[in-house]
Amino acid sequence: MRPQKPKLGASAQMLIHGPPGIGKTLLIAQQPRTLIMHPPTDHLDSIQKPSNVEEIILGDHDDFDQAFEFLQQGGGEQYDWVWLDSLSLFQDHGLDEIWRNLIAAHPHRKEWGMDKGEYGRNMERISRRVRELVGLSMTGAFHLGITCHTELMYDPETDKDMLMPWVQGKNMSTKTMAAMNLVGYYRWARQGKGKSAKRVRVLDFHETESFKAKDQLNVFGQTGRLVSPTMPQIHEAISSKKKGGGAAKSKTKRRKRARRK
Repeated sequence: MRPQKPKLGASAQMLIHGPPGIGKTLLIAQQPRTLIMHPPTDHLDSIQKPSNVEEIILGDHDDFDQAFEFLQQGGGEQYDWVWLDSLSLFQDHGLDEIWRNLIAAHPHRKEWGMDKGEYGRNMERISRRVRELVGLSMTGAFHLGITCHTELMYDPETDKDMLMPWVQGKNMSTKTMAAMNLVGYYRWARQGKGKSAKRVRVLDFHETESFKAKDQLNVFGQTGRLVSPTMPQIHEAISSKKKGGGAAKSKTKRRKRARRK
């Protein structure tokens, strides 16, 4: 019996960005059947996580090749979510890797001074990694998640400062967000007034004038805001939306054709 081909679009791609230390890794590790890929600078061992959350340490881009091959050969099907945590740390680690190789090949280069070509090489590699993971996730093998830090960026089109995912280059940042179903900003906020007010974490799923997710899933109402979010809550909402999306659209199309007749 031939295995069934995964349904295209059955998975979701989500990016969560926020300031360092807000708890992005802690949030994504709440969901069982999760694989988290991270550079060695990220200390996943220091957080509490379910026993069936696994990790792969990406020491260099060769490690990424091996991890992707593992996922491509069916290893990802045992997980509900595969996370790259975090893209910001991974891009920094990539620059360090390029610099270490340069020093090994040319010891006379004693000062940090990467040229545009070397900087661009790292950006191209990261862009390729994101495209590979998104493409594999879209086969329905697993939901894909990416975390990264947040940066304040000036947008000349709107003449405003914007909070954007911290990815090398504005074009790269925009392309990464455009490849996602959902883009969320994880932040601290005050809930309530006066002495009864408390500090809570809030996850805002949003669009701006400068970018739009490829398929903004309206899974959290018009506000698109979750207070004290949990990953199981997010997973259930996305899974329910993905399961019912195709049938609902087909039914709507049939109604429109019937009206025309």
